[in-house]
Amino acid sequence: MIQALGNRMNYLRTIILSFAVLIASGCREEGNAVSVSGKVTVSGQPLSGATITWEPMGATQGPKATASIFDGNYHVDQSANLQPGTFRVRISMLPAEILAKVELPNGQDLPAPNSVIAKEFDSHSQLNVELAAGKENNFDCDVQFK
Repeated sequence: MIQALGNRMNYLRTIILSFAVLIASGCREEGNAVSVSGKVTVSGQPLSGATITWEPMGATQGPKATASIFDGNYHVDQSANLQPGTFRVRISMLPAEILAKVELPNGQDLPAPNSVIAKEFDSHSQLNVELAAGKENNFDCDVQFK
């Protein structure tokens, strides 16, 4: 009887601990997820063959998300589960070996294979953007190559 009571206590502790871990890990409803889209240009011309990455900052919960940029356009939809809040935005070129395999429609041009986005838009980005729930989030940016 005492052993059975001990087993039940261990079982209850395990259940309570599991719920505590779920709550602490920041479980949230996907209904709060936001989307964002926009245009990225280089000296006013549409950028192709790059990625844009949204990294949560500070108290902002959730995952980061990355989207491809072609013909200057990108879109991160709600399925990426970005939560409302502040994000650091980084823009990077796709690796040369991937760019070599990309075929673009409509005569779009890719940048030269050795093109690198300037670090103030990439590795040292200070682009901080607030994404809000319940509205269309849009972020346009004109970057430079280094």
